[in-house]
Amino acid sequence: MGSSPVAGSGVLFDDDRLRIRFEGALSLKEAVVSFSGIGGGPYGMRDLRNRVSAPADDQTPTQIAEFRKGPPGPRNVYYVTDKRRFWYNGIENQILDILNAHLDERGTKRVLALGNGMGGSAALMFASRINKCRHVIALAPQSSVHPDFAPFETRWDHYRSRITEWTTPDPIAALEGGPRRHYVFYGMDDQRDEQHIQRILSRELPNIIIYGIKDCGHEVAPYLREHGVSLRDMIDKACTSKPNEFRALFSNLPHKVFRAGVNP
Repeated sequence: MGSSPVAGSGVLFDDDRLRIRFEGALSLKEAVVSFSGIGGGPYGMRDLRNRVSAPADDQTPTQIAEFRKGPPGPRNVYYVTDKRRFWYNGIENQILDILNAHLDERGTKRVLALGNGMGGSAALMFASRINKCRHVIALAPQSSVHPDFAPFETRWDHYRSRITEWTTPDPIAALEGGPRRHYVFYGMDDQRDEQHIQRILSRELPNIIIYGIKDCGHEVAPYLREHGVSLRDMIDKACTSKPNEFRALFSNLPHKVFRAGVNP
């Protein structure tokens, strides 16, 4: 299938490897860029399982509803889907060219990158190269799935084994520098996710705040949703740069907060 770029709301790009869909809002100043994971993406996993007609490589309508409601006002949303589930290897330059051109055209002033699992890895990796990106929310991200960098990662072998072009072997190498604040969440009961977090912490970067959720495994996104933590509120508090209010969202959940140089 060939590419089909479209201006304005709708599909900005679509081919056999990549889809970028845009949902325009009233505000031209703020945008969320959501990178898809292996399944349906953040806060959409269970909904995808229950939607027979939903494409397996797409993000669910539930995500759109989460992003589009509530104060401090609607934001433009970009949904980026790696159809092959290759952890965005081989398509990163194409993604950045399309996103940055569209963000600049609309005069966007502030961007938040978001993702779950594979999408969380992409959010961490792309944030430093997305124009005006100031905040990142990464849920259960892999620090890498390259066997040389993360030999402990043995999940999703059906997809990882098909990656032959490693253009993004170590996503966390892109975390350094810039004014961005990274909020990373993981379930402390998942041993492999813990190892990924240790790799991130080892870089000792002050702009990374890690929330370890106790009594939780890899599916930290649905866990947060089911325990009353709104993705909308997370995005709002992150974008308004109020760390104390952001942390207050999780005050009723058993969790620990880790910063650079401190081991869990």
